[in-house]
Amino acid sequence: MLNKPPRNAALADGAETMKFFLELMRILHTLVGITPAEPEHERTYLLLWAGAFAVIIVAVIAFVLIFMPRIMH
Repeated sequence: MLNKPPRNAALADGAETMKFFLELMRILHTLVGITPAEPEHERTYLLLWAGAFAVIIVAVIAFVLIFMPRIMH
């Protein structure tokens, strides 16, 4: 215990955030009925879900900024 190096707070916070999102993904997979990912592939699935969510957000923003002024005009 005395020779244990100090924990890096930033890395610890990132790991906790990752654990939170992995748990959230597991819950959503269970609710929707999707087969859960293998433990060694969970981070890849999480990255794919985050990417898909980002694409949806960008598409909605693009729709609002590009098409809404033309519809309202």
